[in-house]
Amino acid sequence: MTHRLTARDGLTLVGLCGLLFSVYLFTFSGRYISNDELFLMDTTESLARRGSIFLTETGSLKWPGETAFEPLQPLLAAPLFWIANQLPFVGNVHGVMLFNVLVAVATAALVYLFVRALDYARRAALAASLAYGLATIAWPYSKNFFREPLTGLMLFATAYLLLRWRRAAEADGRPALIWLVLATLVGGLSLLAKEAMLIALPVLLVVFVPWSAIRRGQGHMAWRIVAAVAGAVLLAVGGLWFYQEVLRAGLERYSSFSFWSLEHRQIDPALLPALVGFVASPGKSLFLYSPICALAFVPLVGRPTAGRRRIDAVWPLLLLTAFIVAYSLRRGELWWGGTGWGPRYMVPVTPFLIVAAAPVFEYALSGGARWWARAGLAAILAVGLLVQIAGVSVFPLDYYKYLEDTGAGVAWTVGLWNPAYSAIVAHWRLIGAGLPDFAWARALPSGPDWISAGLIVVSAIGFAALLVWAGRRAAGDVPRRTFLAAGLAGLASLAFLTGFVLWRIYPDRRYQGGNESLQSMRQYWQNADLPGKALYLNNATYFDFVANYAKDNTLFYTLPFSPGDQLAPGASPPSPSTDPDKLVFVDAHSIVDYFPSFHRTAGLLMESGPYHAGVVRSIEWWMAETYYHIGTREFAPDVRLVLYSTARAPQSAALPAHFVDDRLGESIWLVGYDVDPDQPALRPGEILNVSVAWEAAAPVENYTASVDLIGPDGSLILQHDSYPVAGFWPTSAFVPGKPVRDNVAYILPRDLAPGRYEVWALMYDSAVRRLPVTDVAGKSVGDHVVLFSILVK
Repeated sequence: MTHRLTARDGLTLVGLCGLLFSVYLFTFSGRYISNDELFLMDTTESLARRGSIFLTETGSLKWPGETAFEPLQPLLAAPLFWIANQLPFVGNVHGVMLFNVLVAVATAALVYLFVRALDYARRAALAASLAYGLATIAWPYSKNFFREPLTGLMLFATAYLLLRWRRAAEADGRPALIWLVLATLVGGLSLLAKEAMLIALPVLLVVFVPWSAIRRGQGHMAWRIVAAVAGAVLLAVGGLWFYQEVLRAGLERYSSFSFWSLEHRQIDPALLPALVGFVASPGKSLFLYSPICALAFVPLVGRPTAGRRRIDAVWPLLLLTAFIVAYSLRRGELWWGGTGWGPRYMVPVTPFLIVAAAPVFEYALSGGARWWARAGLAAILAVGLLVQIAGVSVFPLDYYKYLEDTGAGVAWTVGLWNPAYSAIVAHWRLIGAGLPDFAWARALPSGPDWISAGLIVVSAIGFAALLVWAGRRAAGDVPRRTFLAAGLAGLASLAFLTGFVLWRIYPDRRYQGGNESLQSMRQYWQNADLPGKALYLNNATYFDFVANYAKDNTLFYTLPFSPGDQLAPGASPPSPSTDPDKLVFVDAHSIVDYFPSFHRTAGLLMESGPYHAGVVRSIEWWMAETYYHIGTREFAPDVRLVLYSTARAPQSAALPAHFVDDRLGESIWLVGYDVDPDQPALRPGEILNVSVAWEAAAPVENYTASVDLIGPDGSLILQHDSYPVAGFWPTSAFVPGKPVRDNVAYILPRDLAPGRYEVWALMYDSAVRRLPVTDVAGKSVGDHVVLFSILVK
């Protein structure tokens, strides 16, 4: 290689990475925009906390909960989640959303190394890497958690390692094996990033085979190539086998039948629009959203710099063609990739197109360049920069809201071909409509966090100054110790800055971080001594809060919204005798019914209560009849945590295992009870489940049912007071002759003293007067019924 990397290159990389990281941190949002991101986030959380890939948080979107996404991104992002989960001042989602910031910075650094490896000057390499980082769609996608940035990094890293192998192999006497081994490892792992790598890797292998070395008779080279391909395939296949068969992931994406199914072998009507759209669509053209990529075609029609191998300028275009054709065939009407900035599926090829344009950068920055070449490059960079500023400044979903008045789905139909509805145009119209979509600007209820913004700007200026200083030094004027010191200092300063910014945005109003009731609920749940607990979210109302702030490592499941929960205006609520099983949405029912085998207790986080008119609360009702109600903690009228023992309770119509047949007052009968365990001898911390069967002989007023645990000395240890069925079936609604099961549970305190304890059942009126109890013989036996006793060991 003509240009060997020096300490000045290292210093340049420090300045480049620090500058881009600072810029990306400035525009960092910390919010997701797509269900795809949620599924990846859910998989990441499961890996980080439990070493599993079973989806739980997104149960309202996908059930059963096996992940269908490739494993590499969740695996690499899991350390970020783990770190955030250990820090009480960092949101979990905030931490994970930094992943693609790191990926984008790493890819930009590789662009610099790649261009230098092709023997271009430092200035050309630096310009190319800055163009990639600030003038292409790489910048907006640093704000999301999509797979495409990592796919691009892995593919580009494989290409770089193959390039180094080819260069070393073509030079006589140069060792090449290390580069091939690394390329094999990275290439094999890249197949675990996204199924699109099945298309891309063969292109790279053909391009980077050292044909000249083979022609010189180096027969071992062919065998090394075969071994490398076999190694990469075995690594990928082994990883996918473990991921699917051991961790039980669903990976139909890699199925050849799924990828090239019969329906995709036919000519799809969307094929031509897709092929044209990737190139010329006003709404999704790669060359409108990353104008600088169009410079990749310049070396085909001219020679801005002599002596460069034309193949290194042509093969990225072959890769681009392969991606365009493959995704046009594969994705049909959704050819661009769905929600995102421009053509999401083209993110992986963007760094390759920047490399293809390297001759343009070298020529324009050389001393003999024409003025129009420099002006043209500056203009196209400025346009690209403005496009990306529009992309990072506006929350992408605001664009869809902006088009709502035009009609449903406009962004994915008319918006693809009508420039007036293009996201670029719409985003520039929306920029002045509110604060930019930056975490420091939008997270705090008090307004923009100018302290964080100022520190980030100072950081960017410092790293930019480092770049300028490195550029003014001769290659041999930068000692290695200077590069190392700058690298360590830069890493430490960025780590501190990132932690500071994450701490400042922790009470993020977009995640309801400032909701004191929710924070109190979280703290209570985190400290609650509930054996084998799991948290259910009644719907997605508090999903963002729990996903970002839950730190206790217990599982939480989001239930889909049950349409029957919301009554139509003027509609009467269902009768208490209604079977709630008929009201619960089937997917919510299946999730809640599936997991009791894994959890002994559960909390149901509700956003409504009995005082909310027109709300049925069907899942809370169903759980009160199906399981045992421990109690309800109310932190606010719209923040309620309902606790259950998940042992299955007897059905309402089932005869009790133990008959009592005592009468309370004039018309309430305590028919009998069931207890789990049936012959209770328990230890502190264990669960006692009691199901009391009540029945009314005639209509009665409302009474409160109380089931109490009484100590050996007659003192009240625990009590459960509520209208029957956790309030869903008050005694005034009892149907004479129809039994009602009131299922309650206790968790025995850890410090409960050994001895024999009694369980009482009683009822009292609104004045807290207990109803007198008469036994089956008509004899008065006091104001309570002793159901049974338990032995606490």
